[in-house]
Amino acid sequence: MPQQQSNKQELFQESVDSAIRRLLGTSDGKDFLLWLLSQTHVLESCFRPDPQTTAFLLGKQDVGITLMARLTEVDSNNWTKLTERSKENA
Repeated sequence: MPQQQSNKQELFQESVDSAIRRLLGTSDGKDFLLWLLSQTHVLESCFRPDPQTTAFLLGKQDVGITLMARLTEVDSNNWTKLTERSKENA
């Protein structure tokens, strides 16, 4: 049973990696990823006077950091192009 679960997880990860490559390979996909990352406050401070707001924003930021790491791991070349596109749109 554990081996079967491991195989399912590997297949799922391969599917996710493929989806990431497709997103990074299209203009619309890159725009979507840039928008998604902008919603996670990865390039700004999340600290606010209210500790609950800070905690909420840090949670969103953690998701963005995890996504950035996955994008880099799956396709670092297109990730670099995505960050360049982000600078152009700033």
